[in-house]
Amino acid sequence: MIKKHKSTVLSLAWCPNNKFIVTGSCDFKARVFSAYIKGVDPAEDDGFGEVWADQHKFGEILCEFEHTKAWVNSVAWAPNGFRIAFAGQGSSVHFVQILAGATPVVQSLELDTLPFLDMDFVNDSTVVAAGFSMNPTVFRAGGDDSDPKWDVADFLDKKTDGSATSPTEAKKGGAFDKAKGVFADSVSRGMKIGGEAGKGTEILTKHKNYITCLQLFGKGGTVKRLTTSGLDGRVLFWNI
Repeated sequence: MIKKHKSTVLSLAWCPNNKFIVTGSCDFKARVFSAYIKGVDPAEDDGFGEVWADQHKFGEILCEFEHTKAWVNSVAWAPNGFRIAFAGQGSSVHFVQILAGATPVVQSLELDTLPFLDMDFVNDSTVVAAGFSMNPTVFRAGGDDSDPKWDVADFLDKKTDGSATSPTEAKKGGAFDKAKGVFADSVSRGMKIGGEAGKGTEILTKHKNYITCLQLFGKGGTVKRLTTSGLDGRVLFWNI
């Protein structure tokens, strides 16, 4: 049992080699722990030996990240084992590049969207995230392995109202004020998401309440579809 968090753990993801886990917590931190079990896991370092000297000590904190400045709602681990992503309640996403013999590199994106609640790697260079905005968002990495450049690439729900309609608007603001207003009313005054007829708060995304879970079809670069489910009781299928 690992008890080194300062508050509730909201999310957890396993490294593909099953030796490490990354967690997201209400104490504003994402942490990587050793989950190595002697006699069960192979002792080979899988390229991580130079990065985390204590990788064979079960429960050891190998590194931690404080970049969200808010609850860490979701964490994900890339298929190659050398990239991590995590999302914060403050409408931010963060991408970690693990480097042999060097400190992990973190790239943070502050977005003009509502927070994400779930995310996963489609492949090593593509991440899909979904949450309060009700519109699954695709992120892709350019650059090289040592210095990837992550950015918003696309939105899967093309018919939106109040949601950013382009990757540029997701970062520059302006298109998302309406959705933020609806979200704020729902949490502060108990107003129903979707609004009343004639009130100008109708949400035109396919999901009518926020998305709590996404699931990918396939692994290892073969992912072509995913499903999302949310508080509106809907399960939707999407092509990537």
